[in-house]
Amino acid sequence: MDLTSNLENLDGHKLLNCIFIYSLISPLLHQLWFFARGINDNFVEHVGVMFIGDLVGILIIIYLAKIIISQLKRRAK
Repeated sequence: MDLTSNLENLDGHKLLNCIFIYSLISPLLHQLWFFARGINDNFVEHVGVMFIGDLVGILIIIYLAKIIISQLKRRAK
């Protein structure tokens, strides 16, 4: 994604790509582990549920942070 180490070139599109990738990789790895250990028998359904939960949760946190930062900038002026 051509991100620099200090994330200087991180824009909204790249951030959304990072969020999507994380939201997909995390549940895949969790469910692969559970499936390999015999704890989980419905792999696809659980990946889907965890993916949606991770995606919505991350978006809520990112947009809350954006609102807080914009409010802090507005108060500083």
